[in-house]
Amino acid sequence: MLGTATLPVVRRFLNEVRITAQLEHPAIVPIYQLQLGPGSEPGLPELAYSMKLIQGETLKQRIQRIHSQLNQAQPLGENDQLRALLEVFIKVCDAMAYAHSRQVIHRDLKPANIMIGPYGDVYVLDWGIARRFKDKDPQLFETSECHASDQPVNSFAFNELSDLTQIDQTQAGQILGTPRYMSPQQAAGRNAELDGRSDLFSLGLILYELLTLKPAFKASSAIELLKKVLKVELEPMLPPNAKWPIPAPLKAIVARATGRKPDDRYPDVESMAQDIRRYLNGEKVQAYAEPWIWRGLRLLRRHGRVTLLASLGICLSSLLIIGGSLWWSLRSSDLARTQEAELSRFLSAAAAHTQLVDQHMLAHLGRLESLAATARQALKQGQGVPVGQIDQTLLLPPPDLADAPTYGQRLSLEWPSLSFDQGVNPSDLIPEISRLMLLRRLFKDLFIQASDTQNPQAFAHKLRQQGISLVWAYVSLTKGVQIKYPGSAVKTGDPQQGLYQAQFQQAIKHQQPFWGMPYPDVSGKELQLPALAPLRDASGKLLGVAGIEIALRRWADERLRMPELPQVQVIELLNPQGQVLLQLENRPGGAVKVFEPSKTHPLLSEKVRQQAEGVMPLPAGGQLAWFRIASLGWSLVLSAPKSQTP
Repeated sequence: MLGTATLPVVRRFLNEVRITAQLEHPAIVPIYQLQLGPGSEPGLPELAYSMKLIQGETLKQRIQRIHSQLNQAQPLGENDQLRALLEVFIKVCDAMAYAHSRQVIHRDLKPANIMIGPYGDVYVLDWGIARRFKDKDPQLFETSECHASDQPVNSFAFNELSDLTQIDQTQAGQILGTPRYMSPQQAAGRNAELDGRSDLFSLGLILYELLTLKPAFKASSAIELLKKVLKVELEPMLPPNAKWPIPAPLKAIVARATGRKPDDRYPDVESMAQDIRRYLNGEKVQAYAEPWIWRGLRLLRRHGRVTLLASLGICLSSLLIIGGSLWWSLRSSDLARTQEAELSRFLSAAAAHTQLVDQHMLAHLGRLESLAATARQALKQGQGVPVGQIDQTLLLPPPDLADAPTYGQRLSLEWPSLSFDQGVNPSDLIPEISRLMLLRRLFKDLFIQASDTQNPQAFAHKLRQQGISLVWAYVSLTKGVQIKYPGSAVKTGDPQQGLYQAQFQQAIKHQQPFWGMPYPDVSGKELQLPALAPLRDASGKLLGVAGIEIALRRWADERLRMPELPQVQVIELLNPQGQVLLQLENRPGGAVKVFEPSKTHPLLSEKVRQQAEGVMPLPAGGQLAWFRIASLGWSLVLSAPKSQTP
């Protein structure tokens, strides 16, 4: 929670929400819910947002720990080796390449803003000063003093420093970011010129720090630091310890990434990441002009065993059997390492996919909270929509009613519909109905967001003819009136009255939005998953619930298939009790089966009840992997039989 803050801080807070809402990537933590409330100062709201909880350590903490262990001659774990750090760095590069493809630059990349999770997951944090290419900077910050530290600079006028350097005809502007990790263009305040190559420079400085375990710039004051950044005067790249050598190809990558001019650097972050991958794979690094002898040694390393065996066959034919045994042993060892690496890639891809699934469900919860917050506010208001509109809504069917094959009925996409419990007189509830009708536009906006299209015609066609995973949204009051979208005809004696009453009983036990129990729809072919948010007055009395419903079969068809992992044949969803809710064939057009919670998974029910994640061999060969979808409390189970196992 931000609390009541100054207006510039509020602007930065909202900028981070706006930017991250555009980015959907496993290494970028999205913000799902924004809450605004009255602050203690006039005109300044109290702000809070919710996001995925991540745990682990920052890259800065890991670098410091490795440095300390080397200095104390302590052994390093596998995750603390240079190769492991480079794999983390590649994931950061991949995230930034994605952000740049969406025209977004971060502008505050540094080890402290990179989080490493316990399972190798990597996250790029703090997008508060990010912006789209060529956009002008909003007034996000107040003027503040610059410090020679790793703390981000809010802003200060660069023309105060113009007497210190005439480099590149620097123009006046604002310096936004952390000076120690800025590109020279960013340090010069030339924000309008920045593109992805500015972030690339920052990544080069982070790579420098991974290799030397210390920052690239050393200075005793802010002015000295900025002068060194502007001139790109990096400290010499010296190994921190004899057990931590710096490979020459990686030095070349740093040099290329930290070119003083943008055109001197890699053209984009992806090119830099590819060079690091080449290094890890023992291939030629494009940024490095390797000596001819290195090429020979590299080829020898790649084909060394074949060369050795050929020599043994020519010179020591009497030892053919021993040589063959040695070759087979090496080959078996190589095969084991290859299988281990492929399994690691498989699990990483599966974990990343599970994160995206989790993000999608959290986005639905965010939409529900938006609906609930607006409903609470509407119910507090003294006046709703004009009475004339209410009369029309009560007496006439919506004018845009049209067939919706995916729903099996005629629906309105412009108007929600009202329904009333048996024995309720609608005219007695005019004030409540008037306030509920204020939700009309919000309903449609939430569905357009969930449809992944902004075109009204495309949205209407998709919802009616193809369907989306979000099928209903509604607000139901304890007084006996419900407003529901998409709309249909006015009903008295709603057949779902019993369902609403059950939801009220569930909501009494909760203060925050929650997922309910899935139940079969009227066709019996689909499971509907409700999410509910209680609506209470200032005294805590329950006024009703806001709810959304997800069609599990359609959601699974849209979100669960994993074409990037063809070795997975079957995907299953298990509830917290280890019961199978859904089973999907992982191929285009594969069958999707939904089940009412009844049978438990024969192998994983106990592990799922313990909220565990992991991988285990299948009895007939192959692998079974399972991951938690944290927002649901469910588990995603992937079955890869022996013939398809990585």
